[in-house]
Amino acid sequence: MSLKKIGKTFFRIKQKDPGQIRQAVLLVEGGFILPNNFVLIVRNVKEKFQNARITVLTFEERVTLLREYFPEIEFITPRSKNKRFGLYMELWKTISRKFDFIVLSALDIVPLILSLGCAKARVLLHNRWFEWYQVRQRTAGDVLRGVRSTDSQRRNKNYSLKDILKSIGRLFVLVRHLNDDTEIATDILMLDNGYTPVDHLLAAIRSCEETFIKPKITLITFQARQQCIIDHFPKVRLYTAGEKANSAALVGQLFGLRNQRFNTILLTTLDMMPIVFAKGFTTANVLLYNQWHQWWGIELKDMKEYLVDVFRFLILIPVMAYLLVASGIILLRTFIRLRFLTMRHLWKLT
Repeated sequence: MSLKKIGKTFFRIKQKDPGQIRQAVLLVEGGFILPNNFVLIVRNVKEKFQNARITVLTFEERVTLLREYFPEIEFITPRSKNKRFGLYMELWKTISRKFDFIVLSALDIVPLILSLGCAKARVLLHNRWFEWYQVRQRTAGDVLRGVRSTDSQRRNKNYSLKDILKSIGRLFVLVRHLNDDTEIATDILMLDNGYTPVDHLLAAIRSCEETFIKPKITLITFQARQQCIIDHFPKVRLYTAGEKANSAALVGQLFGLRNQRFNTILLTTLDMMPIVFAKGFTTANVLLYNQWHQWWGIELKDMKEYLVDVFRFLILIPVMAYLLVASGIILLRTFIRLRFLTMRHLWKLT
């Protein structure tokens, strides 16, 4: 049995279309934003997160205007008569979907609590003044270091109960300026086994640039290919695993980069050792971009799948036993009949 067949026992490989590979962004409309301002916010989000699948949670009366400018974007509207309550309920249902980023257009209390407490996505703020901030829960380390929020539009005085609640909420939340696009970039580690055609390797890099949000690509390759990649993609960060193709050197270089927290590890061939190390020593999403330019996801099988396999095996046991007994009976009957025919033929001859 080959290593690839053994690997299929532990890993699940499933083909994905580019739409499934693309990262997802949810934009949530806040209160008291003018329609034209929200159009500009949607435009800025679309420009910031190029290549992403964008979903906008807004009110029904805004959708017609927004569709004129952004026909490719998915819009979700509340169905409740109470618009604000309906928006919160739709947000509660929507965040169960997998999003990489949630962008708030205002620091409203309920959307902020739902985004930080119920979703695994990174939370950003793009307010009516078109400023970008990162929003996260304040940790004990932040309190000890005296880290403060840096949002410039914060009110110095509280004029209402809502302002008081927001000030209390800021004790648990940290709002920091989003300095540059590198903070939302997708860190991708590509592995070159040394045998993949260079044209296919270049096509994989090009496909990453067209699929992911501001990709920062790191490539582990070999010295013979290094100059060719630099000529086509000078921004790609390169690590060399030696002069000639060597699987052990490639895995060793991968193990040395395990703590750099890559979002995605991309393979160009289905080699077992890089897959084992990628899934065993990192938390990155492992993808395959094969020679037919298809995307495949590689995941460890969960306990449910193993239980299903065991259940199928247990079902096969009586089925196989029945088939063996039935085939044995058929063979025995055939053998007895042949013996009988042979004896009768011999009796006639005598």
